[in-house]
Amino acid sequence: MMQHIMVRAIESFTVYNHDGTILEGEVDEGQEFVANLHEETEEYFTKDKYGREIYVGELDRSGALQLDEAFEIVQTIKFSELRPGTYIGHGEDVITQEEALKRHEQGDEIPMLTITEEFISSVLQQAYKDDVNGIERESYYAPNKGQLIVFDA
Repeated sequence: MMQHIMVRAIESFTVYNHDGTILEGEVDEGQEFVANLHEETEEYFTKDKYGREIYVGELDRSGALQLDEAFEIVQTIKFSELRPGTYIGHGEDVITQEEALKRHEQGDEIPMLTITEEFISSVLQQAYKDDVNGIERESYYAPNKGQLIVFDA
């Protein structure tokens, strides 16, 4: 039973309360989310861009994942399959594999994602261009489509 799963919305949708009067969530097609398992109910939930909880799926009686029809699973990668030197996104930090393993062994349950080469390259390119042009930036942003990391049992 995985504590976290990575999913992608295959369509845009909105969620309203039972009588359709209160907006409870919005999801755009193509958005990716880390969904967390609520162990008591064996259901997975994520949060939309406004922090509202969205149902993603559940475990059936046999323990198999049953996703809501609006989502699909995004590929994960085992920690043991990571290339040496892979950087990992963990909360607001970028950490090394060694630090990721240490945090995992200490019981940290915050999801960890690979940082893609494309992401690193785009950030470095933008930082370099800004530096050459005399522009000082406090932060940079580029989309990171990294894989959710699962630790070997």
